Formats: sequence, structure tokens, C-alpha cells
Amino acid sequence: MAHARAIVHIGPMKTGSTAFAAAATEAERSGALAPGVIYPIGENWFGDDRPVVKHHQVNRAARPEPDRARNREREQESMRALEDAIARCVRRAGDRAAAHGISEAVILLLAEGASHQRNPQRLTAMLRRHVDQIDYVLVPRAQPRAVGSIIAHGVKDMTAVRRHRLDAAGHLAAPVRARRFDYAAIVEQWRHDGATLHIVPYEEDTPGTMSVIDAIVDAARLPRLPVSAKLLAKRTHPSFSTEGLEELARIKRHHQFFRWLPGAEDRYRRRFSEAWERHHRLARAGLIEPWRLSPRDTEHVAAAYAESNERFRALLGADADRPAWRAWFAAAAGAFDSPTQPVRTSEETV
Repeated sequence: MAHARAIVHIGPMKTGSTAFAAAATEAERSGALAPGVIYPIGENWFGDDRPVVKHHQVNRAARPEPDRARNREREQESMRALEDAIARCVRRAGDRAAAHGISEAVILLLAEGASHQRNPQRLTAMLRRHVDQIDYVLVPRAQPRAVGSIIAHGVKDMTAVRRHRLDAAGHLAAPVRARRFDYAAIVEQWRHDGATLHIVPYEEDTPGTMSVIDAIVDAARLPRLPVSAKLLAKRTHPSFSTEGLEELARIKRHHQFFRWLPGAEDRYRRRFSEAWERHHRLARAGLIEPWRLSPRDTEHVAAAYAESNERFRALLGADADRPAWRAWFAAAAGAFDSPTQPVRTSEETV
């Protein structure tokens, strides 16, 4: 029987995970993945057959068990469904490996919210019942850019009606959001017996997310994902301009204030959608300068994570002296180059 391995991209958010999921979904659907590798979609993964499939169900397995009996009962049902899905994927990866005479079967999972969950041993215990080896991959992003990206993402999301501020105060005040980028704590939790943790720096100055995708699979010693020209030319979440985000934020604020009026809900959602599409087209065409955190907010974010990053540096050991990590820690301290002028292209890659 083939040696079974699980590779889990645990995030965090805003590190090219959507591009990774899009490439892996497309490769799985077209049969272009390396022999013996499976990226769960469709019938293999809760019937999810969208163009971009992520495995958010995995996050639940890394959370502490709920206190209340009723919640525990519901969670046990979802955990059984998750374990059944993992077992099914391992079997099918084994079948693929056997068909090609390959000695290793791999399931590739992406759960970008897993990294800040507090019980990774629980997930490891589940996976170990089905695979021989577990590789977790963490992609830290310098906090000033990660926080700015999260804030912009929230403003662009109409369903997040209360997220309309373009400053870092809300992020730093919310423990759950702040914990997403406390990499020292994440490494301390996820570096445990029974699993291997690979840490891949997110390189801000490298154009495109293909470099991130390649770095992830390289760290886990997996053949690189084939990526179509269409996917290479398309950015899933392009960065909006300051003007664009301010317009969306203004519409959200007005929506909150006037939503009691007859017809206001539909009217504001329509206005938001129209503005979103307009600014999305400008961003895709490379005609805007992306919004960034203000210098003052950048300083606040860097200061908030300074102690964590010193511990993170120590946890990296000798790797912290590599050029990529030196640049990363400079970015984490807020040492970014001034924004460059936008380059006009037909489509902007991540």
C-alpha cells in the first residue's frame, strides 16, 4: 500500500490562498495533478464543485471542543463527516498512486483559517488515523500589509455591513483578528509531535502569486501545480484604490443609517454592487494606485506585533538570517518602499 501523506496549507488569510485554491481546483478538475495527488473537490469534498474550492471544514477540527453537550453533539456529527471525507480522499489518492505505480499518495488541503485555531493536535490526531505523514504549511505575511489587506477585504465585502473603517484600530482591538498574525504563537502551537511545520515567507516585492504557490509546494516536496494561462492573467482579489474603498465605505455607512427607510436595503445594495464593479474594473486594468495603511497605522501595527515577531525570529533560528526573512522582518517593522506608480496591463496578476 502507498505511503499516505496529508499536506495542509493552514493560512493565514491574504497570502495568495485563493490563487492557490484556484490553481489546485483547476488542476484536479482537469486531471493535471501529479500522479497520486488529490485536491478534494466535488463528490470527494461535501459536494463542493465551485470554481475555487477551499476546505474550511478542516478549521473545525483544530478548534477546542465545545463546552456544552448540545454543541458537542452537533460538532461530533460534523467531525464524523469530515473524517469520512478525509478517509475517502486518502483511499482515492491511494488508487491513483497504485494505477501509476507510485509509492506515495497525497491529499492536498487548504484551510486558510486553521492557523489561528487553538487545538492543532486535535486535527493532527484525526489525520494520523488515515495518513502516515502530515505536513502543515504556514505562509506568514508581514503584519502591516496583512492587516491592511484584511481591512480592505472587509470593506469590499457587502455582507460585512459593519466593516467600513479604513484604519487599524478595529483589527488591533479584536483578539480573534489580531491572533491571525501572531506568528510566534502560531508556530508554538503548530510545531508539535506527529506533524511537520513548514514556514514559507510571503515576499511582498515579488510580482505575482505564482512564486508563493511554488514556494508552498516546494516546501512540502510536491510537484509544482500546473497553472493555465487564463488563471495566470487574472487576479482574484485586486487591490482597490483609496477612492474606491472610501466610496464603498461611505455607501455602507449610509446603508446602516438609512436602512429603515422603505426600499433602502435594495437601493444601497445596488449602489454598492455598481461601485464595486466599477472600481474592480479599474483595479484589474492596473489604472489605480492601491490603498495602503497610513504611516501612523503602519507604525501601530508594527508596534503591536513587535514582541511576537522577536519570538518568531528566535523560533526560526538560523533561517531568520536568510535574505527573504531579513526582508520580511524589515517589512514587519514597517520598512516598506514608497508605493510605485501603477503599471497598465490588461489583467493584473496577484
